[in-house]
Amino acid sequence: MASNEPSLQTTQTIEDSLTSIRTDIPQLSGVVDAFQDLLINRAVAKTSLPEPGFSHKEVDPLRFSQGIPVLPNRKIIVERDAVRTISGLLIPSMKRGFPKLDVSLSKLESFLNNNAS
Repeated sequence: MASNEPSLQTTQTIEDSLTSIRTDIPQLSGVVDAFQDLLINRAVAKTSLPEPGFSHKEVDPLRFSQGIPVLPNRKIIVERDAVRTISGLLIPSMKRGFPKLDVSLSKLESFLNNNAS
């Protein structure tokens, strides 16, 4: 897990950028308001993710560009605690930013809480 310092710097950068957008293009204030919490919590969630079980060097860019599986016969393991942590950050942010999705997001949240154990 990464330290909190880069997360705080990233959060401040996001907030500064969104403030600039609000100032420079006030017509986008509603969009900024909808996405602000989600963008910040997404950055925080990224610091919560464990390192991947493979190196980026293992990915062949040519195969990738041709749509060929780049990690054949590799299982991607998702840690359930990470799913809980990340969904706990992102789902509430999405509910606040996109209230019309509340019912669907609540169902997803319920499923994750009941099946991620």
